[in-house]
Amino acid sequence: MRQKKVWYFDLVKEQRARSVRHAMSALRDGLPILVDGRRPLVVLAAETASGLNLREITDLAIEEPALLLAAGRARALGYDTSFPPETVLAFPVDPSSLTPEEVRGLADPTVPQHLTRLGEPTAVPMNGDIAVDLAKHAQLLPALIVGLTTTADAQRYATKGYPVVDGEDIVGQFNQPPSLERIATTELPLDVASVARAIVYRDSESGLHNIALIIGDPSKQSAPLVRVHSACFTGDVLGSLRCDCGPQLRRALERMSEEGSGVLLYLAQEGRGIGLTNKLRAYLLQERGQNTLEANHSLGWESDARCFGLAAAILKDLGIQTVRLLSNNPNKLESMSQFGIVVQSRVAHTIAPNGTNNRYLETKRTCCGHLTEQDQMGRTV
Repeated sequence: MRQKKVWYFDLVKEQRARSVRHAMSALRDGLPILVDGRRPLVVLAAETASGLNLREITDLAIEEPALLLAAGRARALGYDTSFPPETVLAFPVDPSSLTPEEVRGLADPTVPQHLTRLGEPTAVPMNGDIAVDLAKHAQLLPALIVGLTTTADAQRYATKGYPVVDGEDIVGQFNQPPSLERIATTELPLDVASVARAIVYRDSESGLHNIALIIGDPSKQSAPLVRVHSACFTGDVLGSLRCDCGPQLRRALERMSEEGSGVLLYLAQEGRGIGLTNKLRAYLLQERGQNTLEANHSLGWESDARCFGLAAAILKDLGIQTVRLLSNNPNKLESMSQFGIVVQSRVAHTIAPNGTNNRYLETKRTCCGHLTEQDQMGRTV
């Protein structure tokens, strides 16, 4: 009987993950989805709006549809609000009177703007916040057109082949402890470390792949040197001068090689968790005068959308519980500790400005609290 219960629980967990991933994929593909619950909600990502799916929202909604926006984006559109930038707000809209270009402009400050102001907000519908969370995990802008529908219409909608996901499944999937699966392990000699290997992990929540790069034999140290590095295609691969990510990555590997061992976790959390496309949108806003955080907020994102629970889970899978963390970010230290990793000390990891990224580095220091070589936490946490 016990084995049967465990098997049933695993099956339900797998079905939930499949349903949530299917819904995220559909939103990215521009399809409306149904978020089921006591009051079913038809949901469309504003940045993928088309004439067809705007008409579908209008036909299925039993009440006036709403545009869900994060407060940071609403503020950029002229709505006076003091809410935190990631707070979800709802504004009545008539999708049948809007063009897809107008809807995309409401979501995205980097495309041509057709509407500049919003009306008075209305109540966020049930499951509205959950739907926005789903869009963000799909790395879409947190801007949705939503409409309440009936259970009967929801069933009819489902028979047409559109994805259906239960609101409780979304909450359950995103609130569970981080879990992962080892996919592949291989030797990977580097120019700075001839003895190195890479382990690929799949994140059960998003399906994305993350890499643990192991230099030498960290098990010989009671607290190995560890760097938790968020992927940065522009900096790590292209050598962009707008950030310090590429130099931080290379210097971390060099320091581990100098010590003889260490672990670098390369996580699929581009742009502090907002994804590559949104990061490039933020770059455009920075060219217009905003700093890094202001640009994120104007897109509707919080200052940092990353979760380091996955990094902790990888370290535990590697048998590492205590680390010396190569980082300047105090939030990263705190997060790792919350997920059960003992941070014995912080090892400062400062890269000199290059003339292009000076404002970026200053914003991280003054607005995000990043530490410097001289800070007291550079020795012991």
